Amino acid sequence: MTVREKDVAALPPGSTPLTPEEVRAIQLAVLQEFSEVCQERGLRWWLFAGSLLGAARHEGFIPWDDDIDVAMPRPDFERFCTDAAVVRAGRALASLRTDPDYSFPYAKLYDSGTRVVEHYRPQPVYGVGIDIFPVDTWPRAPLARRGVSIGLLLLRGMLGVRIVEPDTLHGTARRLVARVGRPLLSPVHPRRFSAALTRMVVRAGARGTERGVLVWGYEERVSAAAFEDDVHLEFEGVARPVPRGWSEWLTAAYGDYMTPPPEAARGGHPHLTAYRL
Repeated sequence: MTVREKDVAALPPGSTPLTPEEVRAIQLAVLQEFSEVCQERGLRWWLFAGSLLGAARHEGFIPWDDDIDVAMPRPDFERFCTDAAVVRAGRALASLRTDPDYSFPYAKLYDSGTRVVEHYRPQPVYGVGIDIFPVDTWPRAPLARRGVSIGLLLLRGMLGVRIVEPDTLHGTARRLVARVGRPLLSPVHPRRFSAALTRMVVRAGARGTERGVLVWGYEERVSAAAFEDDVHLEFEGVARPVPRGWSEWLTAAYGDYMTPPPEAARGGHPHLTAYRL
């Protein structure tokens, strides 16, 4: 029995696979509840990454994408993750502040009646929902930015070695590094790397003028002015908030973002499967 088969066998009896259409329906329902909660509490948020790109280019999901990403200013993100009332019935929140076993420097709001199986060890316990990323500030000085970039690269690399199954990585060298490094890092809980990532970006960017999602491998730097006001783009038939400078953000991340990538470069998360419990 493969590792993946063992993970699936460990799910509660009667768990059934979800179709891509069912996954998207759950994600959209969670997104709507997230939007309502943020409006009630005066919290800002925006579509982010592939979801922002999907809104700009497709007015919804990118056809080959399979998740929903949103972002929040760091203060709003922290308020969201520490307010127990943001979680409605049938939902759950996974974050460094709410779950002692959670390993990532961003949060997940998800349907508690579902479970995803991914290529991580230890296998995380969360379901289908949305990913919520904090927007932080880049340091002002070029040397400080370079230092933060190197630090983030090292910490994210160690986190990846600690939790990602080596056989799912691309490239012989990366698989070798993961196999050698994993036993060395196994005594360290992966959340410690994510906590260190968070501390680094919060301390380093106190006086900067460029924003971005630093904690999860997004290296784009966008002017603070791009986030001053919100506008809306349609996403699956509903107008959702995006920064007024959304095009600047997408250009920094993807370049010519209106031109789809070649077919060989298209794909979602090939190592993720979802189940209804």
